Amino acid sequence: MTTCPTFTTVTTDTQFITVDNVAQLIPSTDARTVGTTVTVTCSSGLVLKGPSTFQCLNGGKWSYETKPECVVAGATTPAPPADNTSKIVIGVVAGLGGVITLALIIMIIFIYRKDRQRRAEKRDLLVNFDKTPRRDYSPSGPSTIEMSESHPYRDDYKRGDPN
Repeated sequence: MTTCPTFTTVTTDTQFITVDNVAQLIPSTDARTVGTTVTVTCSSGLVLKGPSTFQCLNGGKWSYETKPECVVAGATTPAPPADNTSKIVIGVVAGLGGVITLALIIMIIFIYRKDRQRRAEKRDLLVNFDKTPRRDYSPSGPSTIEMSESHPYRDDYKRGDPN
């Protein structure tokens, strides 16, 4: 049985329009047998240039004289598919974005740990503050023991005349 050639990579089962198939015709049916009538449309943002309906003829040819195509509104040429250079650039940019994101996460973790360490040191300093040795700040002059009855200058200190 004679069939007509495939004119698009998009089928009725295609669920997603991607950068690779955005400019492809969208058929109403995938059948390509003789006598089949196909109606084609384009993705949003594109307009159809050429016939929207055509038929598979005897001999395995479609009934259109020039193959219909999807073009950008106002353009006279078909929308170009993404070339490999564009795909490489997109991949590099996405990769760099991932590396930058990873570097930022590592920096945030490093800063968080440093801050926890600084806070722990500060907390330890405050906890141990009262345990540090200090100078004795006792007032000058004789102690209570020195002011006992046996001290020879006891009466002078009581009067306020240390000399």
